[in-house]
Amino acid sequence: MTSSAPNTVALVLVGDELLTGHTIDTSGPWLGRRLTEEGLQVGAATIAPDDADAVVRAIEHGMEAARAVLVTGGLGPTPDDVTRAALARVPGHWVNAELANDVGIEPGARLESSRAIVYAVPGVPAEMRAMVSGQVLPEIVTAAGHMSPRSTRSLIVVGLPESRVAELLTPVREYLGDRGRLSYLPQTAEVEVLIGSTGNDASTLAAAATARARQLLGDAVAAENQRLEEAVVQVLGARGVSVATAESLTGGLVAAALVSVPGASDVVRGGVVAYATDLKADLLGVDTDLLARDGAVAPTTATAMAEGIRTRCRADFGVATTGVAGPDPQEGYPAGTMHVAVASRRGARVGSFEPSGQRHDRETVRRQAVVRALDLLRRAVVDAGPGPGES
Repeated sequence: MTSSAPNTVALVLVGDELLTGHTIDTSGPWLGRRLTEEGLQVGAATIAPDDADAVVRAIEHGMEAARAVLVTGGLGPTPDDVTRAALARVPGHWVNAELANDVGIEPGARLESSRAIVYAVPGVPAEMRAMVSGQVLPEIVTAAGHMSPRSTRSLIVVGLPESRVAELLTPVREYLGDRGRLSYLPQTAEVEVLIGSTGNDASTLAAAATARARQLLGDAVAAENQRLEEAVVQVLGARGVSVATAESLTGGLVAAALVSVPGASDVVRGGVVAYATDLKADLLGVDTDLLARDGAVAPTTATAMAEGIRTRCRADFGVATTGVAGPDPQEGYPAGTMHVAVASRRGARVGSFEPSGQRHDRETVRRQAVVRALDLLRRAVVDAGPGPGES
């Protein structure tokens, strides 16, 4: 029997697409979060190609590192679905029991040995999440027995690099001591801070640490225990105000982020994607003289777009994005230039940014612009102080 703690779980993510970059892994982070929420620990995590030998090795490694192994992907009818074949080759006495798939077609599998229990679930995110939440996690938690209470909270921080966030939160780390830990998850344009604690007072300790973290980080904290877009929709609803979007650089991604949140219909009026320069004038009412003088990529243009969409959609706030996604420069601006603006009856706020981090590809630039726009909107609605890049 493995010497790992009863609450340890190893993850094996199967798929060539995860290794070649054709698919961004969303399952690993989701599984890590869910396991942590249940008081479980990730003992190992491996990405394996669609090769039976590699999957066998990954499972064997997982069984040495944890009491339960969770395999995602590689289940299906095509030749590259190799997980079942790999499981059949793992030494040990196996009892095969299928896990029902209430969302899709391909069932999962539960296989036992004297060393560990292995759960295999489909890689399709919706199917994986339903099966893990409904069947796998309850079994693993029950098998783990009594676990020390655990509490985890998260903060989304915008406008500060990871190193600065960690520096500011030094007092929180010292306060937690060996009773908890801080984890930093840098994302495309924000940093997620996970504040975890264990023990009988875990919830109280995590709450106190989170309150202290918010005090130290100030209005750079954009969301707590929720996504940024969820926080923005929530604050719009709490104040009974509405928003409309005018997008060039982001091509509708700001509106898409907002309407992904349940309840968005109460606060989102609509939006326009005005990618071509002439449409900024025709659809949003941006002054043609301004466009001729400053161009389509300018803070003044972003401000005019925000005011134009606010007026046309009869919204309380208008938010706009313009910039250069790249790879080539435009109107003298380098690739990665971002201008975002928010307009309301109180006036306008505009921020200008260059991409953070090492990646300046189109996807990264556009995602960063979405985050900047949502954060500027949040600041405008709550009337917070100016954020980084704001003039």
